[in-house]
Amino acid sequence: MYIYSETQLMQGILAQLARGNMLMEEVLRRQEQLEQRMQALEENTEEQLRRQAVEIRSRIDDMLLRV
Repeated sequence: MYIYSETQLMQGILAQLARGNMLMEEVLRRQEQLEQRMQALEENTEEQLRRQAVEIRSRIDDMLLRV
């Protein structure tokens, strides 16, 4: 059985709080990165859909001109 002094207990608690803060900062940093990646993906998807729509319209126009 271990006997800790109040100072040792407080130091342990502070160390755990510091570790928790570091982990929370890492979680927030990763969340921000994920949000940025999701935004970029959404923008790329919208741009890709616009390009596909232009290509489809062009094909339809070509087919109508042939008729």
